[in-house]
Amino acid sequence: MGRIEHSLVSHFEVWVAANSARFPFPLRQLERTEEYGIYGLVGITHHVSVFVGNDSLSVTVEWQGQCWDMLLSLDAVGEAVEGGYRCQLCCEDHSEAALFPTLDSLWEDHLFLPFVNWINKALCSATHLWIESTPTLSATWASLITLDGEAAKCEGVALPLRV
Repeated sequence: MGRIEHSLVSHFEVWVAANSARFPFPLRQLERTEEYGIYGLVGITHHVSVFVGNDSLSVTVEWQGQCWDMLLSLDAVGEAVEGGYRCQLCCEDHSEAALFPTLDSLWEDHLFLPFVNWINKALCSATHLWIESTPTLSATWASLITLDGEAAKCEGVALPLRV
């Protein structure tokens, strides 16, 4: 039956509105087109944002004017098959890929629920955003950390996560 076109961004916004009680940090739209949406998390540093694109949902870190790292990267490529939808990424021959009644239910399972669970576990338990790179900036990375008083003695920058 093949791949189908449906707006992930539109369904994401509807799902977030319907599930707002699950989010300890409300989402605020920063940019929106038909192809993608970028959202900030109210109460979280502006260096962290949520990107929702055609087949993906990512939590990105921007530092020094560039995308520094992704804290979370989720993908789901829906394909219409007999009886519903499967994710093309789960199993190439789809023999073991779960069957979903709608594309929206596949996105909820593969993208939205893991995202809100990540927020409630990883993001809520962290106090700082840790930024590091090689001296030449040939590699950059970021992570969520919890600092209790004294800052770590490693190279890098610890930014307060909550604002």
